[in-house]
Amino acid sequence: MNSSEPAGTIRELWRFPVKSMLGEELDAVDLSEGGIVGDRAYALRDRETGKVASAKHPKLWPDLLACRAAFVEPPRPGNELPPAQIDLADGTSAMSDAADVDAVLSRFFGRDVELAHAARNGYTIDQYHPDEENYDPEGHRDEVVEAQLGAAFFNERGLPSAVPEGSFFDLYPLSVLTTSSLDQLGELEPQSRFDVRRFRMNVIVDTPGRGFVENEWLGRTLAIGDDVALAVALPDPRCVMPSLPQEDLPKDPRILKALVQHNRIDVAGVLYPCVGVYAVAEATGTIRKDDRVSIA
Repeated sequence: MNSSEPAGTIRELWRFPVKSMLGEELDAVDLSEGGIVGDRAYALRDRETGKVASAKHPKLWPDLLACRAAFVEPPRPGNELPPAQIDLADGTSAMSDAADVDAVLSRFFGRDVELAHAARNGYTIDQYHPDEENYDPEGHRDEVVEAQLGAAFFNERGLPSAVPEGSFFDLYPLSVLTTSSLDQLGELEPQSRFDVRRFRMNVIVDTPGRGFVENEWLGRTLAIGDDVALAVALPDPRCVMPSLPQEDLPKDPRILKALVQHNRIDVAGVLYPCVGVYAVAEATGTIRKDDRVSIA
């Protein structure tokens, strides 16, 4: 790429086989036009409502972030996905291709659910908006709002979708976060742990700069390694999920407060608390830890 400048190196790579469950940290991932192969490949769908289960409504789905999913072998571009093992918080497990997987999941969550393999031209969730001033531009506070995501978000607005119709991505197929942003938040709010796991991002870039450096990447291209190029599309507006407990990370409402106070960004003419950026693939290939990243 011409006129590029060094941006950093790949520190971590993450894939989340089941939406809103814990995922897997990897040394390398294959990138297709639809995102990291196997990322958000599945989701739980409530059979009664038809809505997709999301930790964005923690009172309805309190145990999603206590469960983990991982593929039994690496998924490859163009091939059928291998089975994923789903480890539930009660110590039981289920394979994604098992005949009784829906029964096992329904028993654990106490609701009639199915492991969905594809969205229906987008999907709908219930999303909790916390009682936080300046969090939601529409003014929702301490209430649950129905939200259309994936392809449905774009269809509703008459826009071309940034994600495949059957995908379970919220808005874009890739998310990128820098260590500089995490460090900046830690300096501003040292009482909180701004652990990368809270933000559920795909690509973590180790950056030498200070501040929210990826805010300056909007509209630019990230070159990763020898083959991959990502077009940075939008800031990543954040929901309640980074504040929720997972593994050894406690519940911490101050996480979201910090984003509201320190990094509200204009997204399509409206201010949202953000951290990280959304991106789409311009050139596909394999991303590996320690790959060099440059920006053009």
